[in-house]
Amino acid sequence: MTAALRCDVEGVARRMREEGIAYEDAVNQFKRALIREIVKANSGNQSKAAMEMGAHRNTLSRSMAELGLTLHEVREELRADRKRKLPAQTLARAFRSYQAEKTA
Repeated sequence: MTAALRCDVEGVARRMREEGIAYEDAVNQFKRALIREIVKANSGNQSKAAMEMGAHRNTLSRSMAELGLTLHEVREELRADRKRKLPAQTLARAFRSYQAEKTA
């Protein structure tokens, strides 16, 4: 773990304690966020996400269910992320096309 990441984690832990968040709730929130990020990074593919985690797909599915995290929810977040990025990608593509025409 890098020093910067360790500092971030310690800061989050400190804020959670200050806000009175119980240990079990804090751990579950962290697990939920980490699993969500891993599944999103694998485009919603549970098998690939489980492999990255070093777990079986059924274990990942069970963990998601225990944490109240659904694959549908994660895939909706992925769709929303793609929609937000689309205008920037379209603009970048248009700019590259303009530059190519300009130099041709």
